[in-house]
Amino acid sequence: MSATVADVASGQDAGWLVYRVGDLTLTSPLDQLAEVTRLPTLYPVPLAPPGMLGMINLRGRALAVLSMSALLGQLAVPPTPGSRLLVLYHGAQGVLVDAVHGVAEFEPAALQPADAEQRAAGWAGLFAAQGEWPDLLVPDLARLAAASVRPARSAPTQAPADTPQTMEQAADLLLAFALGDQEYAVPVAQVREVVAAPTELLVAPRMLPHMLGLMSSRGRLLPVLDARAALDAPDGTARQVLVLRVGAVEAGLLVDGATEVIDRAAGPVQPVPPLLVASGEMAEIDGILRLDDGRRLVSLLATAQLLNDPALAGLEHDMAEDDPASTQDDDALRVAVFSVGAAEFGIDVRQVLEIVAQPDRLTPAPRAPLGVIGVVNLHGVAVPVIDAQARLGFAPTPRPRARILVLSGTDGARTGLLVDAVHDVLALPDDAAELPALSDEQTRLVRRVAVTPDRMLLVVDAEGLLAGLPQWEPADA
Repeated sequence: MSATVADVASGQDAGWLVYRVGDLTLTSPLDQLAEVTRLPTLYPVPLAPPGMLGMINLRGRALAVLSMSALLGQLAVPPTPGSRLLVLYHGAQGVLVDAVHGVAEFEPAALQPADAEQRAAGWAGLFAAQGEWPDLLVPDLARLAAASVRPARSAPTQAPADTPQTMEQAADLLLAFALGDQEYAVPVAQVREVVAAPTELLVAPRMLPHMLGLMSSRGRLLPVLDARAALDAPDGTARQVLVLRVGAVEAGLLVDGATEVIDRAAGPVQPVPPLLVASGEMAEIDGILRLDDGRRLVSLLATAQLLNDPALAGLEHDMAEDDPASTQDDDALRVAVFSVGAAEFGIDVRQVLEIVAQPDRLTPAPRAPLGVIGVVNLHGVAVPVIDAQARLGFAPTPRPRARILVLSGTDGARTGLLVDAVHDVLALPDDAAELPALSDEQTRLVRRVAVTPDRMLLVVDAEGLLAGLPQWEPADA
């Protein structure tokens, strides 16, 4: 249990941490702090209030980082090597201070409590100078942290019941991946998740052709196929495994890396030449997607053909019977991962209608509401486009190869969201990390946070992204 200033004054605690913020020397009860640490990697947070610097992944726990300078009404300063993070016991928050001087013990009776006006400003009291220490101000950390944001409501882990997009409607989204200098793609609807390639595989006797072995994924064993060998693809370095499910078969496909999510309608699909079909040389390819006026060719993988092996289906079935955990992720939330600046976000694939490349120039939108940067012609319909950088409160940065996520709101209207890139698809289990305290506006936007040892992903909601935008229907193009 953390101590309050009243506890200290009554003699319950005399341990204090002394630290500096700007030209102020402050002190706080040790029992209000869970730990003091260096600042780990700081992840940007959308719509951050002035006092919030971002979020960190602290051993699998999402923590909001607040600037103590800003909380005290001073100019927020960037972290330095001497900065330290004071992790509070409650609220999944930490405050960043300029330096920590040490630990001291003071007589409880020496604390001069703040008056009503000082308490309203976030101060708890003062220790007059004694020994080696000058006058030490005592901030009310709990009050200051609570004033910076309002506590977040519990975020739902499943998509709203009235989400208009269904998995069947999202079937035209493709996950592109590389093998050497060639690109391939599989339907997003068949991708359970994308994981790092394991360092070791369990080798089983009498393995199938192109099968490398078995890998452990979410407490179950999955057969892993060598995509390069199966497709006779160029040499490269395999870094990721696409976990695919086609019918009753689930297997991993070892690839060099997922590149982006694209829309099947982004270009014409050329059928495989009949001669190659007859010879069986391209039986695993459904067609060739032509992008960028034919300068970019993406081979569409026939996953049903690739995984159409009775022995493989039997292997998956046997393992599922032996390992009940193999079906635990059937209801996992599947998100398309996109980036805006240095931040990564996920959005339910059921809320994504399609993904298109940013045109060289967006069509200006006369009398468009604030936030709409233009319109794009999609299949003869003019779709308004908003900039994710501005919508999420981030500083503008150059985008060499931007993408437009076409989202569907509750009324079915289409809106484009301009993002830096769309990367891959992840299946998120139900054990989402606790959301730290966020502002009301952030809470409407962020549904959950997922953390791994080297990644933090904020899952946002399409309705939250589009909330507050005036209703506006551009004329059809």
